[in-house]
Amino acid sequence: MSTSVSPERRLRYGRIILWVLLGLVVLWLGVCAYRAMGTLIHGRAFIQDVQALWESRSGEVGLAPDRVRAAQVHAGYLAADLGGLERWASPPTCALGRLLGESAAGRYAQLGCDGLEAGSGLMLSAARALSAMDAAASQGIFDQPAQVQTALRYFATDRDRLVKLLPAAERLGENAGTLPRLPEKLRLLGTLAPGAVNALLLGPELFEGDQTRVYLAILQNTDELRPTGGFIGSLASLAFRGTELVSLQYLNSYDVESERAQMPPPPGPLAKYMSAPGLVFRDANWSPDFPTSAAVLSAIYSGSRGPIDGIVAMDSVLLTRILDAIGPVPVPRYGLTVTGENLVAVSEQYWENPLEGAPLSGRAADLQGWLEHRKDFGGDFIDAARAHLSDQGIDVWLKLAETLLFSLKDRHLQFWSLTSSVAQEDLSRAGWSGEVLSDAGDYLMVVDANVGFNKVDRRIERRIGYSLELASGDLVATVSLSYTNTSTADLDGCVHEAQIYDTYQELTEQCYWNYVRVLVPRGAELLETRGSSYTIDEGVEAGRASFGTMVVVAPGNTEQLEFVYRLPGDARVCDRGSCRYSLTVQKQPGTTATPFHLETDVNLSQVSISGALTARGPLRAVETDLALDRYFTLSWDPAEN
Repeated sequence: MSTSVSPERRLRYGRIILWVLLGLVVLWLGVCAYRAMGTLIHGRAFIQDVQALWESRSGEVGLAPDRVRAAQVHAGYLAADLGGLERWASPPTCALGRLLGESAAGRYAQLGCDGLEAGSGLMLSAARALSAMDAAASQGIFDQPAQVQTALRYFATDRDRLVKLLPAAERLGENAGTLPRLPEKLRLLGTLAPGAVNALLLGPELFEGDQTRVYLAILQNTDELRPTGGFIGSLASLAFRGTELVSLQYLNSYDVESERAQMPPPPGPLAKYMSAPGLVFRDANWSPDFPTSAAVLSAIYSGSRGPIDGIVAMDSVLLTRILDAIGPVPVPRYGLTVTGENLVAVSEQYWENPLEGAPLSGRAADLQGWLEHRKDFGGDFIDAARAHLSDQGIDVWLKLAETLLFSLKDRHLQFWSLTSSVAQEDLSRAGWSGEVLSDAGDYLMVVDANVGFNKVDRRIERRIGYSLELASGDLVATVSLSYTNTSTADLDGCVHEAQIYDTYQELTEQCYWNYVRVLVPRGAELLETRGSSYTIDEGVEAGRASFGTMVVVAPGNTEQLEFVYRLPGDARVCDRGSCRYSLTVQKQPGTTATPFHLETDVNLSQVSISGALTARGPLRAVETDLALDRYFTLSWDPAEN
């Protein structure tokens, strides 16, 4: 016996199902709207609390307890609202992001998905840390260092959950930084999210407890480019007891070693081209792998001045960015105000004419007086910048944080912990360590080192070309380097010797003596070099094969250099009638946006750079720059080539 449902009954059932679905949608929208409204209300209140907390801060009496409690209450409400919104809104939002992929709509959906996960997770951490601080205040702990230590102890216990937040925070930061039409505050919060998570992971490792830790900040001059960013002209030694800065000493890099210090042997090129009898601190950033250079710098420094716990490397570009972020800095001793625009000019002025000691023009009578005081301005400027920054509101500090995070990304700021293996792992994972990348596939890094006793890099225009033979059985690559010295100085030949000139400007208008290394995959076989009459050095640097030589560029001239080599075969993968090739190009710290030209001998069907589809073929060449590391994926059909 068979049964059937009448059309009227089917229609009735369909209407019931439709109304049930509609009711569920209305319920879903209502809950999301309720949570969203709560998020807006409590978010606004929490922001006001944070601003009030910031204004109430004091080193002696710490954060006002009533402000801490108010911020903790609103942070708890906001975390609950974001958590509820994540539970209800994330599933469809995340599904939509996956469905729509790399389209604009898909990226906005993914932004919402990741924003809810990272935002609710971070707010939960903030609420719990404030709760711990509130509990400490009830026990009579009011001073600011102790309050910060209480928060750090909480973050140390929250480590596993924070690590799980990182993927969402990193995707959020990437999308927030590139999607158009985002409100400025949302863009800022999104771009800061991955840095905030990484900072919460690192904070307990670097500053928790009451032990004294010493960190060096080395200042690198990009006018004299060296492998990790520039010549080390000066440095600051910062001693922290917990998070409290207990001492700051500014040093000329020439004064690091004691008179009886033993110099380790110098790298071969420094001995050969600069006649270095040993390796001194100012030259010790010779490895392009910053952790390796940091270990050498630490060994030299500690031999004369005691052990250190970490090294921060910053360059001239970063200093200008910091000034742009924090605003003009008055330097009372000099009767002037320093900005990002005049920093270089003012620094050069007082390098030539220090307030104390002899001016550069009077060095014949008192050379030692000039040498001892030519870098005094740096220390006075650091003191003035610290005083200026301490008076700034939270908006300026957020802008500074964004500047520092971006500078970590494009390698104008690098950091390595020497005493905490956990912090080392965190720094590596965050991409803040400045290490030579170990990505699979093809790899290229061009490393320049000015060994000419001058500051000519200010006048140098660089171009990098990379040509690939992909069609044949062997993978053959050609790196083409072009250096143009834009100086118009009329010199009587290139003489390689250390000289003191009458002005800093003259140091920038000399011949360019550049020891260049090309780092490529280990196992690459050098076939030919063109454009250099100097010895070609082959070796291994940080797990990469290295080809190095000297190139000399007179003012007004352009010199070109080529390395031709055979690559290992694992960069090219062919499957089911299509081929794919991957290439990582790592920028050198201290450089800005070196033009980069990539060409092949096949018709490419698709080119992706750093995960984003850049072009569809057929094409054989791509133009970009090395403002950041670039990750290329090339695709082609061998049947069409």
